[in-house]
Amino acid sequence: MHGVKVDMTICVPGKILEDVVSSSLDHHIESQGLLSHNQWGFRINYSTEGLLLYLTETWKEALDTGWKVEVLLIDFRKAFDSVNHLILQQKLKAMSVSGDFLSWFTSYFCECRQFVQLSGVKSRPRLIKYGVPQGSILGPRLFSIYANDFPEAFTDGDLFMFVNDTTIFTIVATLSNIASALTCFVALWFPSTSAKLVAVLASVYTVFSTYIIILASMSPTPPMHGKNIGSFVVIAVSIISGILISYTKLTISTIMRDRGKQALFWCGICIQTGSCIGALLMFPLVNILKLFHQ
Repeated sequence: MHGVKVDMTICVPGKILEDVVSSSLDHHIESQGLLSHNQWGFRINYSTEGLLLYLTETWKEALDTGWKVEVLLIDFRKAFDSVNHLILQQKLKAMSVSGDFLSWFTSYFCECRQFVQLSGVKSRPRLIKYGVPQGSILGPRLFSIYANDFPEAFTDGDLFMFVNDTTIFTIVATLSNIASALTCFVALWFPSTSAKLVAVLASVYTVFSTYIIILASMSPTPPMHGKNIGSFVVIAVSIISGILISYTKLTISTIMRDRGKQALFWCGICIQTGSCIGALLMFPLVNILKLFHQ
């Protein structure tokens, strides 16, 4: 039956015993450094507030510097009910839980049985092979041990868990980041103060940007859609366009700087005015005429 939770109500003496065992287990795990640092649930000096602050500050810093943050949020379905008892027992052994302590845990979640009672009729007891008690003190800790090696299976990005709630994110460079970095090397190797070069670069950039706009207007099925060569052309044109516009701005600024602060001031005004005109032209095309589609 889907969506039906088993009644795992624990009596008060049982909860007191769980609290004692939980304290011993926490001390053993923390003193030996056995739990992954990516697990923030039910641990000393770890909290939801701390995790939220860390994530938001990390993402904000990346976005402020022009990077792109990709986030995947995972909430495992019936996570506590999916814990395999045999695997959990092996993972407890791997954390050096042994002897009477391990025997107590084995008796805690193994050899348990459940039945269903409907209209006064009881079903036959069935052995429970999966799951840890929900609403208990030990339940979240046992699940954390069960999923402790999950972060090790993820290598591309960062993964953080709060018991069964998982956040995966990666910080990647956008095309503008790549273009800006390449522009620095181009400007270092090929410095220029030629007005003619500015005119040529501006013309080439105009052609490239027109090509990008035409492709965008033909989305979601532009020419060579779904082909590797098509993706390569779009990415290459985008990066080259970014390099051209960045290098053109840098060259113009260099020319104006040589002519004095007044010229540099008007250069800044012209650049910002051009950006404003571009935004004003694109607004009706995107929001009114709906020329571009995803």
